Amino acid sequence: MIAPLSPYSPKRVNGYVQPLLDYLGLEARAAVHLRVSLSHGFTPEANNCHLNVWCQLRALGGGVQHGWHLVQDPRHKFSEAIFHTVWRSETGELRDLTPRQDGEKSIMFVPDNTRAIELSNYNGSPAINTFASVKVVAGEVIEPLQTIKLVVQSDFAQRHGLWPW
Repeated sequence: MIAPLSPYSPKRVNGYVQPLLDYLGLEARAAVHLRVSLSHGFTPEANNCHLNVWCQLRALGGGVQHGWHLVQDPRHKFSEAIFHTVWRSETGELRDLTPRQDGEKSIMFVPDNTRAIELSNYNGSPAINTFASVKVVAGEVIEPLQTIKLVVQSDFAQRHGLWPW
């Protein structure tokens, strides 16, 4: 029986995640570890990083930093880059506002200044044009970079006055 994947953020850029960085055209030296930070004036949702950051921007100003959350599972020679948004404070500090469902205390994040989300809609519901995860097994890309339309499944955008955009 094959063990299920158990991806987690690496402690440093290594041979599992370097192929992701090469593929995405990103520098290993830009990778940072970010702990989940407290939000201001709202309760952030797991798996809703783009809107969590937008709420924080409305409350405190600052900026947006798009990039990639990197994970690996060395047992399966697997790595993945998950498109992610974090908040940039007025002083330039990056903060991850999105709670983790996997229990990790911090993530490896690599800023990407060439790609960004775009707010959209789908059949009258809020949606976000973003990027699917890029996946690598044994150094080979098995799921390449592609744009996707992500339909927001919760009422988070409505509850916080973000929708309609």
